[in-house]
Amino acid sequence: MVLSIFERRELRERGIKLFGSPNFPVTFLEILGSGAQQQVDMAEDFPASARYGPLESMVLTNNSGADVNLDVNGVPYSLIPAGVIETIFQAVSTFRITNNTAVVVAAGEITANLKTPPLGADEAARNAFQKRRI
Repeated sequence: MVLSIFERRELRERGIKLFGSPNFPVTFLEILGSGAQQQVDMAEDFPASARYGPLESMVLTNNSGADVNLDVNGVPYSLIPAGVIETIFQAVSTFRITNNTAVVVAAGEITANLKTPPLGADEAARNAFQKRRI
């Protein structure tokens, strides 16, 4: 059986909704001095992430002694204090961290995991109910 491109796309989208996407881990390997910044563009750095659309969940871990600023999709998002794990639920295609303190951030002290989570049970039930009503 040969599937059309529309059927393949629908099948892939259904799989993403059911199982989510794989993790795309980012480790900042550059040393960030005062005022330094590093940007991650998911389309360039992780071309495989394009098939999952913009990734909808990011967990940023700041194990350094410095507070860093986080910009998501070119818009200032928040200050991430030292020693904090921040979870962000929004579509992320690019993000940037900026060290605005005098403390130097060593390589590997800031990490991020990006993914699209699967539908929760409540969302799946809501979608099934809406389809049944149509």
